[in-house]
Amino acid sequence: MKKILLFFMMGLPLYAQVGIGITEPIATLDINGTLNIRTIAHSSNTTITKEKILTSENGMVTSMTATEIVKEALPTAVKGSFSVSSGISLSLLTGSALIPFDQEDFDVSNEFDTTTHEFTATRDGIYEINSQIVLDATIGAATNLGLRLLKNGTVIHKQSFASVSLLGTNVSPPTRTVQTLLALQPGDVITFEIEGDIALGTIDIEGDSVLSFFTIQQIR
Repeated sequence: MKKILLFFMMGLPLYAQVGIGITEPIATLDINGTLNIRTIAHSSNTTITKEKILTSENGMVTSMTATEIVKEALPTAVKGSFSVSSGISLSLLTGSALIPFDQEDFDVSNEFDTTTHEFTATRDGIYEINSQIVLDATIGAATNLGLRLLKNGTVIHKQSFASVSLLGTNVSPPTRTVQTLLALQPGDVITFEIEGDIALGTIDIEGDSVLSFFTIQQIR
């Protein structure tokens, strides 16, 4: 019987691709239907297991590392500030100026660009957004001076009030903050700006990351 079976198997044609339920397979084994595996061996070797996990992409079985999967599932978390601790000079000749945050403490999903100073969302969700700046103490009197948050170029939230001087000394608080929740979709852009009276010309923001910074965190 063994010889007959061997002869029968040797007589079968060999194919590079085998299809089950399909006449034109596109993989070595191409199954058009469900797959039922009654028993799967459990692996206790975490070193090897974490390196390769089977996934499905448009029906094609592929592999991915556990690190890649976990990273993709992690929610957005960004904290940024300035790369220098000295004053950051901004021109208010047009009434507003982009705040050039150019340093990241961390950026889990690589969504903040330190060159354009923009955060671009990569997934749907609800985000908590915070920012604080501390103005230089020598800023002159102004009826309007503040910090604002923009989504796709539109002001969403701001804190702005007068900067008052008395006998040459500023008596208004130098700190401006914004804090809000926003629903974002992939491609939405978040920026921070300072706004103020044109007559102020150029103003300085404290560059120390303890004083001036922003955070963006996805909460769901």
